[in-house]
Amino acid sequence: MDSFIRVKSNSAVVLKRKKPFIDWIRSLDEEETDIDDFKEEDVLLIPECDNIEQIKKFVKKNFEEIFTFQCFLECMDDEVWPDVSNYKIFQDWFEISCHTMVLSLD
Repeated sequence: MDSFIRVKSNSAVVLKRKKPFIDWIRSLDEEETDIDDFKEEDVLLIPECDNIEQIKKFVKKNFEEIFTFQCFLECMDDEVWPDVSNYKIFQDWFEISCHTMVLSLD
């Protein structure tokens, strides 16, 4: 076999929207939004981390940017974005799962 697999390693954070974020999205749209629309989770590739604690530190350090990006995906008008000024609020709006190894088999 002449081919080989090149492996690029990252870590990942999976974000699952919680009720406050879903309620905010619903408030933007006059049409009724089906809860099934929110079951899909977002996966964020981050620099490789050795353990879960490193990933949690990364998320805590970058939660405002992550939250801003999630809001942007739903609505480009930043005037209606919720204020998330602390990490506790971010945690109330998203369930976070951490994964130390994600392999890209390019």
